Amino acid sequence: MEDLIDFINNLREGFIRCGMPFTFGLPQIAVVGGQSSGKSSLLETFVRRDFLPRGSDIVTRTPLILNLKNSDGPEHGVFLHRPGPMYDFSAIKEEIANQTEILAGPGKNISNIPIHLTIFSPHVVDVTLVDLPGSVKVRVSSQPSDIVNQVHSTIMKYISKEETIILAVTAGNVDLANSDAIQISQEVDPEGYVGVVLRSQEDIENNVSMVEALENEKRFFTESEEFRHLNGRIGTEYLGNLLSKELRAHIMRCIPSLKQYMQKNLDNANSKIAELDPLFSPRYKRQTIYRLLDSVRISIVDELEGLYPTLVQLSGYSTGSLVLRAATKHKAALMSAEIDLDEAAIGYAITNSAAVNFFHFTSNSPLQRLLSFELGKIITPIIDAIEEISDLVVTCTTQALQQLSGFPTLQEIVRGKLKQNIEKQKKKCILLMTSFIRSRQVYIDPDSLDYKIRIVKKLAIQHINAAQNAIGCTLPPVIKLCMITDFLAEELPLLVSDIHDDVEQFILSDMPDDKELERYKLLQQTCLLSLQHISQLESNYAK
Repeated sequence: MEDLIDFINNLREGFIRCGMPFTFGLPQIAVVGGQSSGKSSLLETFVRRDFLPRGSDIVTRTPLILNLKNSDGPEHGVFLHRPGPMYDFSAIKEEIANQTEILAGPGKNISNIPIHLTIFSPHVVDVTLVDLPGSVKVRVSSQPSDIVNQVHSTIMKYISKEETIILAVTAGNVDLANSDAIQISQEVDPEGYVGVVLRSQEDIENNVSMVEALENEKRFFTESEEFRHLNGRIGTEYLGNLLSKELRAHIMRCIPSLKQYMQKNLDNANSKIAELDPLFSPRYKRQTIYRLLDSVRISIVDELEGLYPTLVQLSGYSTGSLVLRAATKHKAALMSAEIDLDEAAIGYAITNSAAVNFFHFTSNSPLQRLLSFELGKIITPIIDAIEEISDLVVTCTTQALQQLSGFPTLQEIVRGKLKQNIEKQKKKCILLMTSFIRSRQVYIDPDSLDYKIRIVKKLAIQHINAAQNAIGCTLPPVIKLCMITDFLAEELPLLVSDIHDDVEQFILSDMPDDKELERYKLLQQTCLLSLQHISQLESNYAK
C-alpha cells in the first residue's frame, strides 16, 4: 500500500503524456483558503521547505498539483512540463512563478491549467495536494473585473467532485463562521477540523526555519491546557498523516471502477493500434514514400510538358510555357544585338594575316581572332539565358516537392538530387551552345589575293550576321533539348533509383511514426501496467 498514491499520480501523468483525456474522477486533496489564510505556509510545512512564491496580491493563479513522495536520498522536485530534477528549492519557486506567467499571462488573470510538481523527500508523507488560488470576495483596482468569478469557478471545478477531499485552511484569528474557506467548502462538504500552528508573517521575515516552526507547534499544543487532550490528533504532522490515510481510503474505494475504466481504455487502445499499425509498417511506409516520389515526378513532367490529366491550367503560366517565353525573349535579344565589325577592320585583318608570307589563312590568323572575338561576345547573354531557364526548372521542382512537406528529411534528399540533375543539364546546354559558336568560326579560303581581299570583306560580314542569326535560332531548341527533353527523358526517370539507398535509410531509420499511433501505444502500455498494479492491490487488500 505504500506506493498507492504514487501509482495514482503516475496514472494521471501517464494520460497527460499520452495526450489523452483522463475523465475518471480519482481522489485528490484540494487546498482552499482566502488570501493570507496560511495555505502556502501549511504546504511548506508539509514539505519542510520554502518553495512557493509569495506576494501581497493573488500569487497562486493556477492550480498547483503537488505530489509529495517519501523517498530516501537528496530532496528535489520534478516538474511535469520540464525534464530533469531540481535540487535548488529557490529555483523551484522561480519555476512555479515563470510557469504561472506562461499559463495565466502576465496580469492577474486565473488559469484552470494546472502545474504538476512532485517533491521527493525523506521528510514528507505520500500525499497529493492541489493548491488552489486564494478565494476573493472583493476586487481591487489592479485585478480583472471578473476576478471573483474566475477564482470561484476554478476552486469549484476541483472541490465539487465527489471524490475530492477538501482541506479548508482558515487563519487562527478569523471567526470560523466568516471563513472564506469554510463557506466555499460547505457548498459541497460540511465536515472536518484539524488545528495547526504555522509560521507567522513575522516568523517568515525573521527566517524561522521549518524545523524550528514544527518544534514550536508541538510545544504549543503540548503545553496548552486547551489542546492537551487532543494530543496525537492535532498539528501539522497529524494532519499530513490523516490526509494520506484518507486519500488512500478514497483510492481503495474507487479501485473497482478504476479497473473498469482502465480496461475500457485498453480495449480502445488495442482497437486503434490494430487499425493504425498496418498503415505504418515498413511495407506500407515504403509504398507511401515511393507513391509520393512518383507523384513528384509526374507533377514535374506535367508542369514542363503541359500534360495535365484533366483540365488545362487556366490561371498563371506553367513552367513549360515560361521556359518557352524566356527562350524566345533571349533569342530575339541575341538576333537583334549589334555586332561591332566593319570592312576596314576586316581589311586590316586580311592584310595583316599574310604579313611577309604568301597570303593564307591559319587558325590563328588575325581575321579568325577578330571574328571569334565578336561571336564570343554573345556567349555571356546565352549563359544568362540558360541560367534563367535553369532557375525556372528549379522552381518547378521546388513546387512539386511540396508533396513531401510532411517528410522534411526526404524532401531535402530529393531536392539535392534534382538540383544536381538540373545543374548537369545546364552545363550540357552551355557546352552545346559554345561548341556551336565555335563551329561558326570556320571559313573557306579563296585563292587569289585581290579576289580574297574583296570577297572576304563581304563574306565575313555576311557570315557574322548569319552566324548571329543561326546561334539565336539554335538557342530555344538547345534549351528545350537539354533543360526539358533530356532532363525528363534521361534524369528524372532515374531519380528514384539514384536515391534508392538514401530513401531506404530514411524509411527504416528516419521516417517518423504516426503521432496518433504512438499515443495509443503509450496509452496501451499505461493501461496494461495500471491493470497489473490494480490486480496486485486487490490481492494485497484481500489478504
